Amino acid sequence: MPDRLRDVTASWGSIVATMPGAWPYHSPLWGNLLAEVFGGTFQVFELPLDGVCVPILSGGTLAADGFRCGHIGYGGALSPGADDLSLRAHIDAVAAVERRLLLPCKRLVTCPRARTAPVSTPHAGTVRETTLVDLPASTDILWSSYAGSVRTAVRKCRREGLTTRILGPAEAAAAAHLIGDTQSRVGAAYRVPTQLIGRLARDESGFAYLVGCFRGDALLAVGVFLRAFGRVAYLYNGWELEFRQLGANYLMLHQALAHAVAHGDRVMDLGFSHQRELRAFKERWGGRPADLIVVE
Repeated sequence: MPDRLRDVTASWGSIVATMPGAWPYHSPLWGNLLAEVFGGTFQVFELPLDGVCVPILSGGTLAADGFRCGHIGYGGALSPGADDLSLRAHIDAVAAVERRLLLPCKRLVTCPRARTAPVSTPHAGTVRETTLVDLPASTDILWSSYAGSVRTAVRKCRREGLTTRILGPAEAAAAAHLIGDTQSRVGAAYRVPTQLIGRLARDESGFAYLVGCFRGDALLAVGVFLRAFGRVAYLYNGWELEFRQLGANYLMLHQALAHAVAHGDRVMDLGFSHQRELRAFKERWGGRPADLIVVE
């Protein structure tokens, strides 16, 4: 007998706010924005027996002939009674949606979780490391949590006259260009569409913010951040290779963390990096390792 699922897409905004494991990538704003930019449909299904919800993106260029649970970034199923679900529970929930839609799940990506024993199911997938920074109550405590090399680098940026500010729509094209160039250099899996950066720069709800680091009028570094449910996700980064010695990313990221602290957020995910050098950079901000699981 097919699993009985409820389509709760229309009420997802109020439901997800009660889910203890929700990240910005679960937000209906994010799901609908990706559907707008990449095509496809954002939907959420609930398993009524236990209240587990499965947000998906189906169709479009991201999920042709199927769907994803965890679109760009991560996501996975959410439980009303727990911060996270086991991988087995994720796979069972996704399988119920497959039976309902008669479509295959092309990709499942869970939320970050604390390091545990290696996953040993037949569908273990790939474990990817990320770095979570627990955000304190004040920027003074935040500053003291950084490695000494980070504080030194931020002071150097200020001595060199670098400044930061939250970017607006008029600066979205420059930000997207810098991010695209950087993604090409580091071998990122895809190139972010300019339209997506533009839509995030126009956000007035507090869900997204872009931090730019400047020398005069020249944009040297930019970061794109999503925030919801007390959590912040570091989505995209770009920096000018020619001025790398100035360390503009240090001042940019410090400002982004301070912005999150000022808004009462609890944790920031600094994300996965393709290069070991970038992963080492993220480890110096008082972070702790966490894993997420990707099942293709």
